[in-house]
Amino acid sequence: MKNFTKVKVIGGIGNQFFVLAFGLAISRRLKTKLVADDSLIFFGSNKSRRMEISNLIFNGFDIKFKNSNLSKLLNQKSNIIFNKTIWKLSKLNTRVISEDKQKKPQFRFTKGQTFSGYFQDWFYADYVYEQTSSFDFNLKNPSSVYLNLIKDTAQSKPIFVHVRLGDYLNFPNIYSILPENYFLDSLKHLGLNNNEKIWLFAEDLEQVKKFYPELIKRADKVIDKKIGLNDIESFKLLCQGTKLIASNSTFSMWAAWFVNKNGFRAVVPLQMGVKGGSDSLSDERWDRYDVEKRVIIPGVKSNARYLEKKREFLSKFE
Repeated sequence: MKNFTKVKVIGGIGNQFFVLAFGLAISRRLKTKLVADDSLIFFGSNKSRRMEISNLIFNGFDIKFKNSNLSKLLNQKSNIIFNKTIWKLSKLNTRVISEDKQKKPQFRFTKGQTFSGYFQDWFYADYVYEQTSSFDFNLKNPSSVYLNLIKDTAQSKPIFVHVRLGDYLNFPNIYSILPENYFLDSLKHLGLNNNEKIWLFAEDLEQVKKFYPELIKRADKVIDKKIGLNDIESFKLLCQGTKLIASNSTFSMWAAWFVNKNGFRAVVPLQMGVKGGSDSLSDERWDRYDVEKRVIIPGVKSNARYLEKKREFLSKFE
């Protein structure tokens, strides 16, 4: 009855992948079924959030995606105060293990546990990849638009550029958008030539025109919702790139992780520009652009940090 590991998924696609990788690392070690539960996602700051990863196929992994219709119904009738109350009450649930609790030295992973948190650490994805020689996914029901674009990608091998504006502009005290020179200098770094195309991934074309006028002039194709792709298809397409310039978002950084895993090149910002967030997500494996100094720090391969984290992780199993 307790041969499972459960994680409560929260946030957008990037954060959902962090939670999933954390759960997979534990379930792989304990040989349990992983249950991904969406019961908390509706009570976050963005009411439009849904568990996007349930629309994906993860070959070789025993995952059950659990959708909570009751939580969705409650959220439709809720407000910000109600959501915050539910969120705080969830943290008081002693049966759910918080991120802080599982980090304590005396904590041990066992079967039948439920976890809640962001778990933003590349270690878990790296560990799953090391243990299985695979950590990839496919779309359950790809659209014809996506299938045509993936064919074009394979033939032309464009440079992918992901721009994140959206809610970053709505909360200037929390988020900072990247300067245009980050994208332009990164294109030069990747050796853009006259034969290469630039595909720009964005949420709102008009916002890009306003904040990145030179970048939009250079783009050969713009990938946004108007083109007919949903968010998870755009994410999968980004992951298939051979050259990627990522933005300061977990969505984009996860695409960079898959691009790097596949043996291709990605540039990421050194400073994430998110107040209260961690710049550690900008890992040394990638070419990192120092926004303040306007220089690119070449990526390096190093296992020292990974091995240290692996020893700590394995010590938490009985």
